[in-house]
Amino acid sequence: MASLLGVVLLLIMAFAMCVAAAPASSPATQQQPSLLKDLTTAAPPPSNEPLREWLYGLVIPFPNISVPVPLIKTFNLTDLTCTHLSLGEIQSEADTQHSTYRASLKGLSIECTGRYAVHTPKLSGPLQLDLIPKSEIGLGIQFLPGHDSLADAANATELDINVATAIAIPDAPKFINNIIDDIDDALTPVVNKQLKQVLRGLINTNLTRVLHSVNDVIRPHLHPPTHFPQPPVPPGPCTPFLSFPLLLKHFPSLSLSFAWSSV
Repeated sequence: MASLLGVVLLLIMAFAMCVAAAPASSPATQQQPSLLKDLTTAAPPPSNEPLREWLYGLVIPFPNISVPVPLIKTFNLTDLTCTHLSLGEIQSEADTQHSTYRASLKGLSIECTGRYAVHTPKLSGPLQLDLIPKSEIGLGIQFLPGHDSLADAANATELDINVATAIAIPDAPKFINNIIDDIDDALTPVVNKQLKQVLRGLINTNLTRVLHSVNDVIRPHLHPPTHFPQPPVPPGPCTPFLSFPLLLKHFPSLSLSFAWSSV
């Protein structure tokens, strides 16, 4: 359990580094108008669950997406910013012999806002794109040891992404709403692919960077100093503790015994 908790904490640290390194959203993205259709997927967590509360408050930029859709040729999503991350159930197991950890994240949901653009006909505006709670992610991570047996690198060995999207476009023309399911069908595999790339980079790069930072703190405490100072040498000549004259001084009878044995 302790090792599993450590892995979870490392993943959270890596995730935080990924978010911190991402470029800030433009002011227009930060002040998106509220959407007419509410796709809220998860209620705010209670205040006595700080980890879930922290995840819920994260703001995560997402890469732009362009997908082909019948009738409108190409559907483009830009300025996507995601928040309100929620996890339902986490199942995990650890193989300490091979330093491998596997986890299944079920009930994953997140809410994203951004803008869409269609060139045939020419349309654009705000949208909301959510991962709905039936989304699932399975992952496997192997920790590779360094020269001193500390985990020196993380490698994503398994990534099974199965997320479901739901899109809402306020004030969209009727024909756009009529093909909203087609847009969702086109978006889902692309979002899965993008999320897989993001998660692989999060594990292989960001989590490895976190391991290096943790190791820099731990490594100095693993081994004692290799050089110890020499013990002090008393001044003056050194007299052996068991020299024969010293023994005769304290035990005169030894001289008689020695003389008798030599006769």
